[in-house]
Amino acid sequence: MKRLKLKLIHACILLLILDMAIAAQDIEVQAVTYPPNDLCTEATKIGDATNLPFTTTGARFGGRGLCMVSPNIWFCYTAPCTGDVIVSLAGSSYDTMLAVYKGCECFPTQEDIIVCNDDFDGTYQSQVTFAAIAGEQYLIEVGGYGVEVGSGVITVLCEGDEEPPMAKDDCVKAKSIGDVVDLPFETTNASFDGPGLCMTSPNIWFCYTASCAGDVKVSLLGSTYDTMLAVYEGCECYPTLDDLIECNDDVANTYQSEITFAAIAGNQYLIEIGGYANETGQGILNIKCEGVIVQEKPDLGDAPDRTNNAGRGMRAYAQPWVGARYPTVFDDGSGVGPFGPLHLNEQLVAYLG
Repeated sequence: MKRLKLKLIHACILLLILDMAIAAQDIEVQAVTYPPNDLCTEATKIGDATNLPFTTTGARFGGRGLCMVSPNIWFCYTAPCTGDVIVSLAGSSYDTMLAVYKGCECFPTQEDIIVCNDDFDGTYQSQVTFAAIAGEQYLIEVGGYGVEVGSGVITVLCEGDEEPPMAKDDCVKAKSIGDVVDLPFETTNASFDGPGLCMTSPNIWFCYTASCAGDVKVSLLGSTYDTMLAVYEGCECYPTLDDLIECNDDVANTYQSEITFAAIAGNQYLIEIGGYANETGQGILNIKCEGVIVQEKPDLGDAPDRTNNAGRGMRAYAQPWVGARYPTVFDDGSGVGPFGPLHLNEQLVAYLG
């Protein structure tokens, strides 16, 4: 009897194992699939796009939750123009949310957020408009209201003006330089900007800091086209007629330009390069300061002697027993003064009367 019970138990165990094996064959193992731009660090790079399909199904939430806490995806948008950019999720199949941030760094902070939107124009889809600068990047976050997910389309359209190809084209972007030898430049893709005091051709700008006191020669000799050249006092944009130091078209029977002007060491001068009429091309720029390089001198400073406040006889240094507690500018009321210490470098002086 015991042997029969044991056989029945073994048979039941065998049947149970067989049933489990059959059931295992019916189970399908499915790998979890996330959208390709599920993570901020894997944001899809885009420019202008029309009805670009996306999905947040299967996405996870990531970020600081500045606009949404739903499962979200990311795009890194590079603006092709300067002006208004429209980002729209119109046509999506669920209740969306949308945010735009400055830059594509992960994760953006409160200071980076430009705009956040849930519903636009009486719909459950989102749309924003923001001001962009050509070449700058903007992070776009797409999610849903609450924890909603679904499929959708995104449209991004820049409605501003395309920026000129040259990065240093405008006066406000003038390249800072000192003395240079055969510095190459090109105005082929430049556009004109400025007051037109010397030229109205496509032009480029440099901000030169004088390395010496004396004559500075700015030369475009060796350039491949008919150049124009102007130098202005200071690097403010835009220069006025009072700022214009000199304008030159041709020098020494050539079609290239050259200017020599008197500079002050450390001062800045704006250099404008263009062409005769509307000519453009490639060239080289040479700048050489031929004056005297000013060496900084040691400053003797104020003589720390209280006797300086009692007459014109000012001691160079204090007596060992005299405390340094008085200023060294003295005026006896004769109209000849005030008298003060000798500074070898130029000083800013405040006179207290």
